[in-house]
Amino acid sequence: MSIARGHLHMTLDQEDLENRLRAAPADWEARLALVEWHVFQGDKASARKVVRESPDEGPLPSDVQFRIHTLLTRPVREAEKPGEEGKSPGNSTASASDRMETQDKGEPHAGSPNSRPPAPKTEAPEPPTTVAPSPEDEATKEHSRLSLENKESLEWARSRQKKRRLRGEKVCDLPEDLDHTDARAPIKAFRAAVPDTPAHLAPAPLVRPKKTDHAVIRARSGPLEIPEPSEDDLLLSEMPPIDRPAGTAEKIGAFTLAMIVHAAIVVALSFVVIALPIIQPPQLVVNTQSDRDQLIIDQKKLVKPTDKPMPSAAAPHEAFIISSTAPSNMTVPDFENKRTVDLVSPIAGLQIDGMGFSFNGKSGDTSDVNFFGIKSGGNRIVFIIDTAPGMLVDEKGGMFAYDKVKNEIGIMLNALNRGTSFNIILYQGARAASFREKPIPGLPSNIRQALDWMDPVNRTYEDLGLSGDYMANPVVLTDGVGPIKAAECLGYTKAIQAAMEMDANAIFCIAGGYETIRRQADEETRKKMRENPGTPGKVDPKEREAWQQAVDKTQVWLAKENAARAEKGLPPKVVLNFSQLVREVTGATPPRAVGGTPSPVKMPSIPPYTPEEIEQHLREISKAVVRRSPGSSEPSVHLVLFLGKGEDIGDQEEHFKRLTRQNHGKLKLLRGLEALKNVTGSQ
Repeated sequence: MSIARGHLHMTLDQEDLENRLRAAPADWEARLALVEWHVFQGDKASARKVVRESPDEGPLPSDVQFRIHTLLTRPVREAEKPGEEGKSPGNSTASASDRMETQDKGEPHAGSPNSRPPAPKTEAPEPPTTVAPSPEDEATKEHSRLSLENKESLEWARSRQKKRRLRGEKVCDLPEDLDHTDARAPIKAFRAAVPDTPAHLAPAPLVRPKKTDHAVIRARSGPLEIPEPSEDDLLLSEMPPIDRPAGTAEKIGAFTLAMIVHAAIVVALSFVVIALPIIQPPQLVVNTQSDRDQLIIDQKKLVKPTDKPMPSAAAPHEAFIISSTAPSNMTVPDFENKRTVDLVSPIAGLQIDGMGFSFNGKSGDTSDVNFFGIKSGGNRIVFIIDTAPGMLVDEKGGMFAYDKVKNEIGIMLNALNRGTSFNIILYQGARAASFREKPIPGLPSNIRQALDWMDPVNRTYEDLGLSGDYMANPVVLTDGVGPIKAAECLGYTKAIQAAMEMDANAIFCIAGGYETIRRQADEETRKKMRENPGTPGKVDPKEREAWQQAVDKTQVWLAKENAARAEKGLPPKVVLNFSQLVREVTGATPPRAVGGTPSPVKMPSIPPYTPEEIEQHLREISKAVVRRSPGSSEPSVHLVLFLGKGEDIGDQEEHFKRLTRQNHGKLKLLRGLEALKNVTGSQ
């Protein structure tokens, strides 16, 4: 249990206290009273034994430790020492009741606050300038100090009882008429609160530490009594050490020492010399035999150089062959590092990617590309081609112009180095297909397969656009990377994103113009539209028949037009909007349905993606690819706009300029078939 500050100890007989401890070993109130009893008897060894017999294993409360330390370290007064005035150690002090009666009469006992130790018998010579105070002055000072201490004790006791009363505990009220100048005020307060308490159970005065009066100590004569050191094993709680904060001088000293150490290290490293062996380059020693008699001076005729035409991209590079027709007197040593021939596949064209034989060319070789006048290059190249029928209209040169585009792409493929990887992507609207899932080496077998795969697109008038045969290898985009969803992405935006995700470092795209990307409604709205489509109206049979006659008449006109074109050697006319052609030829308009009920679910008006959002989308895709492949660089995107004569794209040109500039590429505009001639060095 914890003994609170100012608690009154009880003066019981030794036998009663020992019986009480046997019944309750954890009763520290009785244990402290027994310790005090032994201390007053002058037997501190027994007092320490009582402390050691405590059943508590952990550290004692701070107030208990202070009380034990005060009792065991206090000196034994002359009146308390056993054997004085003919008394034995067993009866060296008066009984508890006698001592209580003596205290009631105002006579202080040895342990009370008013007790004063007797003057020592030996007298020491006093200093000539020091005058000892009279006993009356000391008594007056002592009485004033004790009165102040009793007043503070009574005020603290009243506040303590007030707090306990607020917590709902039972307390004894202290009389309000207590005189704090009386040294026995605490005892009288206890008896007034508990009148039936026997005299031997009355508490002793408060044990409070006294303030040291150095003037009184200096005035006393004789040696001072030094308390005996405590040899008891007390369970005292440890106080954690507190780190002393470093001062300004210590910080400056530590910083100076660190700078000196670093300077010494730098000076020491300056004397370190790294010796590297110098490798001598290999020398070629050739012994020649000069025969001046057989020396023949061959005269050469100077010929003015003439400009040679640049070979086309499909033409093979010129091979410079060095041959010798006469024996040489020069002796050339043999070389060990001969080129070895690696056969990748014994049979050409049987593998999926057509690796075939490979006698030269390293993986990752960079190839230069002249893409319709845009000169660039790379080692992982992807070509993107727009296959929409809008690329074949008469304003752009018809089907002949599109055949020219495919032929130029074939020339570029044949000019690639064998170590350069390539791929082809065809797109039309929301559909896109690729030749291979990833770029493959530019071997002849792979290039032949790519040309065969690309040749049928827009070859015949009856099968225009990206047909279903090409969708065997569709392009699949990664969703959630940019602001545009994968399901919404279309046109050149979708094709460029697919090329970036193939880790291409050079992308070449030819497109027919800007394509709007519309936002999709949320899934809940689309579901409601499917569940409540409304009812369609009815078309007047006469209007339907009239429209069908107009369509038949337009088809006859178109057949005659294409036949006349064929006689002139021109390609057939490509029609983008047949209803518009019917209105132009016959003047008829499509019939409208009458009646019916619209869907109760109104589709919200959602604005399409802006050109700036498309540019931001492709920038984020490019950065994501670089983060996915550490060490790689952002790809360059080059774009060619194939427009018709007189076609105005307005502000869309600025969009394409920003798109290519932000992706380290170039932009070029071509108008009509004439613009495609000799753009890559071919005719």
